[in-house]
Amino acid sequence: MRWVVAIGLLLLTFSCNQNYLGTGHAVKNALTLPIDGLRAVGGLITGENHENYRRRTIEANNDTKSNLETLNLCVESADPNIGSGGLTEMVTGITNTLCSCRAWGDCPSPTCPCETLCPDHYGIFQRPESAPEKEPLYQNSLAFRNQKAVFSDSRHPMTQGYCWGHTATTQRLNRLGFFKPNAKAPFPAGSREWAGFYREILKDIHQNKVREIPGFTSVREFSEHPIIQEFLLDDVIPNAWAKNAMSYQGLRSVMNVGESMEKSGSQKFVADVRERIEKFHVTPTILFAKKDSSFVSHAVSVYSVQEKNGETILCLNDSNYSAFQNSTCESNMVIKADGSAHYSGWEGEEATNLSVPTHDNADLMSQARSLRGYCKHQSNCP
Repeated sequence: MRWVVAIGLLLLTFSCNQNYLGTGHAVKNALTLPIDGLRAVGGLITGENHENYRRRTIEANNDTKSNLETLNLCVESADPNIGSGGLTEMVTGITNTLCSCRAWGDCPSPTCPCETLCPDHYGIFQRPESAPEKEPLYQNSLAFRNQKAVFSDSRHPMTQGYCWGHTATTQRLNRLGFFKPNAKAPFPAGSREWAGFYREILKDIHQNKVREIPGFTSVREFSEHPIIQEFLLDDVIPNAWAKNAMSYQGLRSVMNVGESMEKSGSQKFVADVRERIEKFHVTPTILFAKKDSSFVSHAVSVYSVQEKNGETILCLNDSNYSAFQNSTCESNMVIKADGSAHYSGWEGEEATNLSVPTHDNADLMSQARSLRGYCKHQSNCP
């Protein structure tokens, strides 16, 4: 605990507002470290843990029962006259009564089991209407990058980068925000009450709660609005960065950076990332440091894992790059056959200490519970 606080205090000697914010969270995280550790690893506080969620998710993915549910289609209602008009009319009638029996499907709960519509595992992240986590699309990205100039007028001017906060905020908005462009906020646009209404939405999403977002179509449009953007820059992103970066794992990642990644460690890391993308339907956050450069680290999310010429290529959703650059895998992490890692943003330098942050598991569980509760309400499930 002492070294966590000491590093936070040491940051004060390097620059200004960003590190005062970081120091506060370093002290807070040091005091709550045992609690956060139990929440992320053992799940003793919630009575649940990541491994249980993971096991249920893998079992659901491996379920090969041969029935209509596996095909994701159900007949919503049975019309006794459906075949009375001939084959063409029968096919049309059946087609018109088909519905989707899957996570977030449109079948009613008596027709499709609630366990399928609103699964109690990480399959709940598979929102079919937009698939926001699968690609770093323009509309699913924040309207600004992780650049010093962007934060120059904020309450916490950037001195080292808010990459982890930018990444976490993008993920939460895509996972937990349900945009309702045809709905309206209950206050006049631009008024103090209107601003307060959306501030509360952002605060809830930051706390891993599901919220509907009326009047906007996407993360991009939402974060482009000057009032929303000001709140994101002043509070949400800096605090998300500080909470993560000043955690035990965040600070530990920038220590002991003199060794390259070992092959076995890289293989285990890639397997974890691939599972989260393919089975959990999320883009996992990864954390890494620059080899031989203390206190130089970066946090991004991974949306694709590719194999090419004996190398593994991770395509990144990187807050330092544009949405277009991310979509073409211009930002990437190449893991060579010997296990060494090379980040595109550090040309000629190695990356080390690659990891999926442990406390991301606690966030995943919290988000999954919130999404399932919202799904059950929408699907009239008990």
